[in-house]
Amino acid sequence: LLRYEDLCADTRAQVARVAGLLGVQPDGAALDAAVRASSFEAMRQRHEATDGAASRAMRHEGEAGHFRRGSPGGWREKFTPEQSR
Repeated sequence: LLRYEDLCADTRAQVARVAGLLGVQPDGAALDAAVRASSFEAMRQRHEATDGAASRAMRHEGEAGHFRRGSPGGWREKFTPEQSR
């Protein structure tokens, strides 16, 4: 199980763990590069630099594309207690 909260708390360790589960043993430099490239800010910058072209290609027709905060727990502000069950 991979939780967003764990990724935010220790991204490098979680990426290394998932890589190991996939049978991949990246060296330290590759891990560091993956962590940098997958940061919320890096993804937001790529999205803005390409005018959202990459995310548009992954969305279904009519779906909105967006970046929210990039921090765990935001769902608590969006859903009612009933919706959160």
